[in-house]
Amino acid sequence: MTSHKEITPMLIATARTLYGGTFLFILSSIEGANQYDKLGITNILLLLIFQGIVGFALHYSIWYEAIKRLNLSKATTLVSVYPTFSIVLAWFILKEVPNFYQLTGFGIIILGIFGLSGIKSAHRG
Repeated sequence: MTSHKEITPMLIATARTLYGGTFLFILSSIEGANQYDKLGITNILLLLIFQGIVGFALHYSIWYEAIKRLNLSKATTLVSVYPTFSIVLAWFILKEVPNFYQLTGFGIIILGIFGLSGIKSAHRG
């Protein structure tokens, strides 16, 4: 049995992603929703590998560092920023104009971020 100190957050994230990915791979194969023939295209496969390794490692490294160093409420605010990036990028890059509900959600998220940014956090690291 390994001690608590030997189990790093990256190991936990890797195991969770591998188990979840394996389960979803099996489930999609059973349901017939597979498009694995596209993996034969070299550029797509390289892009997936790059995204899987670099994107995964960078994402979880930053996330666990934020949790270690900040209050959990502030670290969780980082998660709520993702939909705002999606709305802004879709608007400017894809020329998709957000509807009323998306703009309302965007406003609520921004207000929440500004509200939580006023909270003083004790340094945890």
